[in-house]
Amino acid sequence: MPGERAARLRLLRRRRVYRLRDACAALRLGVLALDWRRRCGRAPNPVAAYVCACAADLVRDVCAVGASTRACAAACAAAPYVCVGRDPRDGVRVCVLLPTYAEYFFDHTLHWARVAYSEMARQYVGRGVIAQLQTVGGGWASLHRADRSLMCALQLHAVALAVFDEESVRKCRLFIGWAHLWNSNRATALRLFRAELAAARRWGDDVHEQRCLHAIVNAERNPRLAPGGAHTSHYQLVDMWSRAFA
Repeated sequence: MPGERAARLRLLRRRRVYRLRDACAALRLGVLALDWRRRCGRAPNPVAAYVCACAADLVRDVCAVGASTRACAAACAAAPYVCVGRDPRDGVRVCVLLPTYAEYFFDHTLHWARVAYSEMARQYVGRGVIAQLQTVGGGWASLHRADRSLMCALQLHAVALAVFDEESVRKCRLFIGWAHLWNSNRATALRLFRAELAAARRWGDDVHEQRCLHAIVNAERNPRLAPGGAHTSHYQLVDMWSRAFA
């Protein structure tokens, strides 16, 4: 019994110190562990279980600190760490090595560099798709094909929203109105044009306001764009899309 008790004490005093691959993750897990300890006291800390379960992905290297007080003091002086709980498998204390300022600065900077790169790549792809859809949609618009031009306008609207291109989003709403005009839906087209005109005046966008006025004048006065005119037709697919996206 005394031997088992001594072995148990030695086990409880042992510490397994993990050095994580990412300095930001190390600080975050340390803060979460301390917050859990403050709120839940002696309850089992899930941070330790998470570190042990994901060691293959999180941990760069690990070392075990023995029960010797002198050894523990030397280890703490050489490399500060924070205890995040106990390993649920064997009860050994799980500690996370605190990163240096240089390590944290490098990992933090690299993280935001990756975020910026991802956003730049997304914007690059989105702008390329916008250019392609504008070219194809403009070609169908020159042929007054309401169905094809509306399809391109709806796709363009979705891509422009995804890349936060507000100017293209405003143009798309006009393109959708033109598609309805070519589809002999003058009332729907005028409703869209006038709504965009009011919005352009609220925003103070003079260029977009001129686009809207030009569209309204054509819808009201151009005989070729009147229902049954030379530049109008009727596609059932446009009516179906307008009901779906109403």
